[in-house]
Amino acid sequence: MNGIVLWYKSDKQLGLVWCEDQGPLACITGNTEILTGIDGFESGDQIVFHTENEGPMREITRVTSCHRGAGDVDPHKLLVTDLHDASNDLQETRHLNVVA
Repeated sequence: MNGIVLWYKSDKQLGLVWCEDQGPLACITGNTEILTGIDGFESGDQIVFHTENEGPMREITRVTSCHRGAGDVDPHKLLVTDLHDASNDLQETRHLNVVA
């Protein structure tokens, strides 16, 4: 599955990931197997992973790929907007509504 890291605390090895199927958010935990060469995560990183459901929680069991994001990108804006130039004016177009 593909997803976008919303936040990650490296000292606690905990993180939260938006999933492409738009189902429940997934958690990165200390039990998550991370492919060699991936050194932590940052908000906005795009990852490929496997999950298991642990009761009400969707847990990431293995991360197989990580494409670094810009680091300063707000994940909410990344998921819901597309900025494009029309006559030199930036216009915002909504593609996805994030609901909690």
